[in-house]
Amino acid sequence: MRILDLGRVAESARVRLDGETLGTVFAIPFRIAVDAERLTPGRHRLEVEVTNLMANRIRCLDRRGVEWRRFYDINFVNLRYQPFDASGWEPLDSGLLGPVRLIPARRLRGE
Repeated sequence: MRILDLGRVAESARVRLDGETLGTVFAIPFRIAVDAERLTPGRHRLEVEVTNLMANRIRCLDRRGVEWRRFYDINFVNLRYQPFDASGWEPLDSGLLGPVRLIPARRLRGE
């Protein structure tokens, strides 16, 4: 048994090994168990697909002037009841920030 420790992830990540999904992590610690039998000597392909925060996407859309609000029955405003605009927001951390480690582990009896 091995533990794939992704370190710091902002915000969630889907992990695949050789095309097969191992799982999705979305909270600390960002770790996934990997069966030792899957890690035979040779080449393997590890894929980590990270999902960004919607706040970063909204900021990007507002900075580019893209019309993304499609609300017909509400007045979409900020906390001061002014038109909502995220273009001045600072970007939040995003991605696989690591460090990534493969940690040896062993199964406890009865598992």
